[in-house]
Amino acid sequence: PTGKQLHFDLQGRLVRLSGEQGADVCIHRHGDATKLSGLIDRITAGQQFLKFIYELHTPGPRVMAVDTPRGMFSYLYDRPESVQHAEITHRLLAVKRPDGMQRLYHYESQWQSRHPYALTGISIRHEKRACRLVCSRPHQSTSKVSRY
Repeated sequence: PTGKQLHFDLQGRLVRLSGEQGADVCIHRHGDATKLSGLIDRITAGQQFLKFIYELHTPGPRVMAVDTPRGMFSYLYDRPESVQHAEITHRLLAVKRPDGMQRLYHYESQWQSRHPYALTGISIRHEKRACRLVCSRPHQSTSKVSRY
C-alpha cells in the first residue's frame, strides 16, 4: 500500500528498499569469505550512510558502533552472571550517542523472575544532566509486564 518495494538476495536477506519518492535504501553485506559473512557492512541512501563496526567475540560478532553522518553511536554489552552455559549471549547495557547522551538498559534480578535477559528498565543519562528513568517494567513469574 505504501508503494515501497523490498528486494532480497538469494539467501533471503533484505538488500534494497525502493519507492516512488527519494533514493533507494541499499543494504551492503560482508562477503561470504569473512568472519562477518552476511552481516550488514553499511546502509546507504543517496549521500547518506550508516557504517556498522563489529567486534569478533564469542559466541559471535556483535555491533560495537555505527558510524553515521552525525557521528558515532557506540554500544556496550555485558554477560549475565547467572547464565552458566558456554555460549552466553551478551545483553545490551547502553547506547551512547555522538552528543554524549546515553540510553541505559537495566536487568535487575529482583524483577526478572529468573529470566536474566528480561529488560526491567531504561534510563537516560546526559553528561550535563542528572540520570532519569524513562520506564520500568518489573516482571512477575508469568514473565509479563506488570507496570510502566
